[in-house]
Amino acid sequence: MTHLTGHDSVVPIAPNSPFEVTLDLDQIAYRVPAGDHIRIAISNAYWPLVWPSPVAGITTILSGDCILPILSDWRNHAFPPPDADTPWQVETLRPATNSRSVKRDLKTGHVTTEIIDDFGQVRDADHGLITGSTAREWYSIHPDDPLSARAKAHWTQTLDRDGWSIRTETYCEMWSDADTFYITATLNAYDENEMCFSKEFIETVSRNGV
Repeated sequence: MTHLTGHDSVVPIAPNSPFEVTLDLDQIAYRVPAGDHIRIAISNAYWPLVWPSPVAGITTILSGDCILPILSDWRNHAFPPPDADTPWQVETLRPATNSRSVKRDLKTGHVTTEIIDDFGQVRDADHGLITGSTAREWYSIHPDDPLSARAKAHWTQTLDRDGWSIRTETYCEMWSDADTFYITATLNAYDENEMCFSKEFIETVSRNGV
């Protein structure tokens, strides 16, 4: 809400002071029959998709209206066939897999969301290049402490062809205090299994009302 008028104009929110907000809802591709009701859920937190505010707050909805678009000639509306190119021709060497899990530490109370996406490995049927990638992400937070939020990621990218094989391993971690975001990252590159390049990054970014 502090960026309500734009990211270049941050306006602090005064506690217990009502203000008006207009939000665009996502499309649902659904025709609402006359007389039906629509439930709209509003939350002031969306972790781990949105970084939490430094202090947990309570949002009170005083009143509101929902305005829906009306398509008067929907019975005569037809969508043309979608444009599509020839599908990518590949040989699958390792099928894609993924997993999602939430883990709760019963001692500390921290909750960690783990996302593992193995995008598989394929060989291009045209030029033979073999590509593969795997993404691993972890998002941890204590429900009673927004400043405990922490995000980690580890990505692996591979390229192979007859006679050579290269790989990159990238690591990134992010956390914050009340005023600043802290970001560290490492990029390691390998020729076969020998590291040929490595670089580390350290950044700090002002929260600027976030």
